[in-house]
Amino acid sequence: MKKFLAIYLGSENSPNAAKLEALDEQARSKLEQAGMTGWMNWVQTHEKQLVDMGSPVGKTLRVNSDGTTSTVNAITAYTIVQA
Repeated sequence: MKKFLAIYLGSENSPNAAKLEALDEQARSKLEQAGMTGWMNWVQTHEKQLVDMGSPVGKTLRVNSDGTTSTVNAITAYTIVQA
């Protein structure tokens, strides 16, 4: 079996992100919780295929000969699966 890296993408400028931000705190929290519940159910269903459940990706930095600077990309999290 091969291993695959799944990368989750998101954007603060997407229409869905704007809809989420427009919700009141209680509605947003409820939606976020439903998403986490769905994710955990997926993890339990596919646990035998998971090599690394992954995690959110932290702040993105660009490294060059002058040091590091903040930058932005769409990668928000990762998971490694074997299939």
